[in-house]
Amino acid sequence: MANNIKAGMKKTSVILLISTVITGLAIAWIDARPNWDDTGIASTQNWGSLLAFIPGFAGAYLGFNLIRKFK
Repeated sequence: MANNIKAGMKKTSVILLISTVITGLAIAWIDARPNWDDTGIASTQNWGSLLAFIPGFAGAYLGFNLIRKFK
């Protein structure tokens, strides 16, 4: 039963990874269009907003590993 749960989690992770990559590529393609009215939502010129991702990624990474450690 535990193997079925792990296989299901692995399948879900792969599906989420693929959908995330497709979404990111779609945003990049739309944002790169010559007539796109860039409002700064997907723009990387705002370094402050990029720095805000660091604590978010760190928290997600630590939370994921803490859950794995105590399971």
